[in-house]
Amino acid sequence: VPSAHFCSTGNLGSGVAASISSGNEIPTVDLHDFYRGGEARSAFVKTAGDALSSIGSFAVKNHGIDPGMKDLALGKAAEFFQLPTEQKEKYLVDGAFGQRGYTRFGTEAAKGSQHRDLKEFWQVARPTVADTHPIHDPAKYGPNVWPEEVQGFQDVYTALYYRLETIALAALTACAVRVGLPDTYLADRVKESDTIIRVIHYPPVADSDEPVQEG
Repeated sequence: VPSAHFCSTGNLGSGVAASISSGNEIPTVDLHDFYRGGEARSAFVKTAGDALSSIGSFAVKNHGIDPGMKDLALGKAAEFFQLPTEQKEKYLVDGAFGQRGYTRFGTEAAKGSQHRDLKEFWQVARPTVADTHPIHDPAKYGPNVWPEEVQGFQDVYTALYYRLETIALAALTACAVRVGLPDTYLADRVKESDTIIRVIHYPPVADSDEPVQEG
């Protein structure tokens, strides 16, 4: 099954988008249909499966992430990225390879590329298990870190993580059903996995002779 890119599309109305004939149109599935079961769930599975086997992505509506949560998460991210550089760099995690906390602007590059990406970012690993869980092993990436300067950052991104994981598990269940596997076959394989949220900021960039790229 090709990788899926899940996009929040807000409230786009009811029903499942069934047409994928246009190469410029990303199919939309309604998460309510998945939970309704029966024909509605079958339509969700077919639309998602057809989309993944053709263009590789689909959009999700009625996903349960309300605009208030989205705006709050974006606001907390903006608060962090507007901090002075020396404050942000308190959250660089040695040995985590950008998998925890802050990664400064111009650090990452696409595999095989000599050009740096035009971004800085923050990564949130699974907050739904204790810091002593094997995925947070200090010998690997370590536990999450949280910016003490941004009040509520941890609470907001923990809540968002829970909601995004719920959507992902529904999508994985649909993928399993589409290819004839048991419903929980794929979802079971990501339980307590080291899944991350990456919060990316592309700041304004001054003209430079040094090649960089968006990523």
